[in-house]
Amino acid sequence: MRLRDELWWRARDRFRAADCKIPADEALILNLVAPTYKILSTGKVQIESKDEMKRRAIRSPDVADAFCLTFAGGEFLYLVPRQTHAISDYDPFNQPRPPATACWRRPAPCRPE
Repeated sequence: MRLRDELWWRARDRFRAADCKIPADEALILNLVAPTYKILSTGKVQIESKDEMKRRAIRSPDVADAFCLTFAGGEFLYLVPRQTHAISDYDPFNQPRPPATACWRRPAPCRPE
């Protein structure tokens, strides 16, 4: 199965399980319903290719492809431990204060000549 087929099928499964919501975006909805699919003799799913869609005079479903890419990580994303603390001990608020003479001073006002 190609990655595109897998991602589109995952999106289909999420819709069937009512596990995702999409905005009321007409372009996205039209792109999602445009391609067809078929089950191959090997049992694999094949989503209609963009070339086949062009032959049917349907534009490339770019918006829906972007939506389907959100399923590219799958459940693996939740299994990877995320870093929740800083790598270094640097604390920008725990720095010595500059001497009083190094304070910023307002520039002298401009006077027209």
